[in-house]
Amino acid sequence: AFNTARLGVKSAMLTRVGEEQMGRFVRKTLAENGVDVRAVWLDPENLTPYVLLAVRAIDDFPRIFAYGDAADLAVEEGDVDPHFIASARALLVTGTPLSRAGARAASMKAIRVARDAGTKVAFDLDYRPVFWGVASHEQGGEMFVASEEVTEVYRSVLPGCDLVVGTEEEVRIAGGSTDTHEALRSIRELSGATIVLKVGAMGAIVFPGEIPESLEDGVRV
Repeated sequence: AFNTARLGVKSAMLTRVGEEQMGRFVRKTLAENGVDVRAVWLDPENLTPYVLLAVRAIDDFPRIFAYGDAADLAVEEGDVDPHFIASARALLVTGTPLSRAGARAASMKAIRVARDAGTKVAFDLDYRPVFWGVASHEQGGEMFVASEEVTEVYRSVLPGCDLVVGTEEEVRIAGGSTDTHEALRSIRELSGATIVLKVGAMGAIVFPGEIPESLEDGVRV
């Protein structure tokens, strides 16, 4: 939201931040950069979370997610104003809030409202195993841990999407397979969405239709 607003796109965000110095700073900074913060709620009971990131090498960057009862994961259905969602041309939801029942219900409500209003739905798979209790805090940098529960939840979201974006690891959890090609085909069985497979420094491969026999036959960006 921050960067799209700076690029001139009319952007808004729906989330919670803590009613403390960090939360007020985040909300103020978003607003100063052009983000509509009407739906960035101040939560008096939960703290604004943060992540500590260490960069050791290009493929070694451990992370510690300082998340307990975090404000952003305390979002609930009542925070989602249908008129606010319907006013948007596109809605972006991410996978992290799906790890909590209340935030998951809020995300699903937003998707339902968007579909009814003709608003496009984009799903950033954003899989963080630590949030789902399948990795320890020390394993915060772990990108993939197989979980039938996570796959089931992700697959419940896929049919309502117009765009799905994720890394190979995230596509695998959404598709329920450790084979990327098989996972992409599994996603395609559930959703007609354009799929964007992120491949790090090489950019992305886009699959607007059927998944080809070779992933290299996708649209390279």
